[in-house]
Amino acid sequence: METLVTDVIQINFLGESFPMQVHDRDEMVSNTLRHHKVLSMGDVMVTQAVLSPGDIYFDLGANIGWHSIFASRWTGPTGKVWAFEPERDNFALLTRNLRASESSNYNLIQMALSDEIGEGTLATSRENLGDHILNPHVYGESRNRQKVSMTTLDQFVSEKNIVLSKIRYVKIDVQGNDPQIFRNGSKFFKQTRAIIQVEFEPK
Repeated sequence: METLVTDVIQINFLGESFPMQVHDRDEMVSNTLRHHKVLSMGDVMVTQAVLSPGDIYFDLGANIGWHSIFASRWTGPTGKVWAFEPERDNFALLTRNLRASESSNYNLIQMALSDEIGEGTLATSRENLGDHILNPHVYGESRNRQKVSMTTLDQFVSEKNIVLSKIRYVKIDVQGNDPQIFRNGSKFFKQTRAIIQVEFEPK
């Protein structure tokens, strides 16, 4: 296993200040944060406008924690952030970054959300460390593989007894695995009144 090499940067944005560890070899998320100290500015500003103390925030595809850190600040000690990231190196930085943010209202889950419960396989990207795909057959043998645990959204909220009416915001950035999440998350999406933010790439 490769040694996880990181850089530490200081973030100052929307009145929040905190350190972040970023990957030293990532062409997208970490590289953008290293050079610009901000990412997805519009999304974060919407999140700030929507969230209030006591809200619940779901981050599906949390990467290294950029969105979750802000959400943890804005939901406050009576709120909760549930951040899901299956890939081991991203999860390691997600954990370090949330701990360094001095928040305590978060739960970090090293799992992929999908339409099945069990074990899945990520096809991992060497260049874009946010572009790990749960359907490895798309890339044949051109990518490395990583085994990950999977669950469904409905199963997860049932096990954790999460009050769906308190969920205010759901961010989904899962590299094309959105249909699988919606397929076995029907109860979740029918009963919550949360704002749903989904990344998609028009073809």
